[in-house]
Amino acid sequence: MTVICWRMKIGEKDDKPNTGRIHCDYATARDDQYEWECMQRTIEREQRHHRRMIEDMNRSPSPPQVARYSESEASGITEKLKSSQGFAEAAGILMEWLDKGQVNSRNANRFYTMIHCVQSSVRRLTAEKEEFEQELENYKAQYKIKVTGLVSQSK
Repeated sequence: MTVICWRMKIGEKDDKPNTGRIHCDYATARDDQYEWECMQRTIEREQRHHRRMIEDMNRSPSPPQVARYSESEASGITEKLKSSQGFAEAAGILMEWLDKGQVNSRNANRFYTMIHCVQSSVRRLTAEKEEFEQELENYKAQYKIKVTGLVSQSK
């Protein structure tokens, strides 16, 4: 940090009365200079950190690692496919295994079971969606009846 010291000389022999010159000296203390340099380094560090954070955010994320197929992994995935918790993740892993060609004659039955679980869950979800849509239509009809009643009462 720079410190400015002002020194004023008045009454020089060569000056006219009621006039004077202002003489300015700029002085910098060593402690202030050190403090200013430290602050500059801190600012530069923060800017580098900020640039790295932006670069990391702009970098495309690597795809998550999919567990390799094994009988124990397959039974865990089958359980997740049967429950509503973790269904989407388990279905994604099953799709990865199918895409990578992990199916062979020894584990075909296991894959059939997993695919059957997905199909059952999709049927159940579709049925629930239809129920909710029907329920929504009933609420809309009730709302329309109530609003019509209110409008007729206000006339």
